[in-house]
Amino acid sequence: MQAPSSEDLRSTPSRNSSIRLGHTPSPIQSHRQSFTETLRGHPPSPRATRQPSLSQSQLQDLLNNPPTNGASDPRFAGRDWQTIGVGELCQAADIRWVEFDSGIEDATNLLINSGAHVLLVRHRKDERAAHATYDY
Repeated sequence: MQAPSSEDLRSTPSRNSSIRLGHTPSPIQSHRQSFTETLRGHPPSPRATRQPSLSQSQLQDLLNNPPTNGASDPRFAGRDWQTIGVGELCQAADIRWVEFDSGIEDATNLLINSGAHVLLVRHRKDERAAHATYDY
């Protein structure tokens, strides 16, 4: 057998490379589908076409007049909640105050030790209006 000529050596790799390309998967074939690509062919959810259970006016009426759970306090029946003062909702002894210049550590200790759920924050000790709240 004869040794291949330099021309044969040059032509052989190109022939072999075309053969090799046929054996390697193309980038399109080796691409795995992503989660979103897999979902593209599925039908739309039936929730998209579901009719709302309440009309807009019924929903607005429910928001304006929420149902009450159990017996409500007759003092507040029929009153707008924005007109009810904090003093009507709780006893003065239950209210805990801190001033704006109080430290966070002092306020947190008062919150924990008093058992209150929230502290009312005021500017000065003689004020009776809360300007902010402090809670957990």
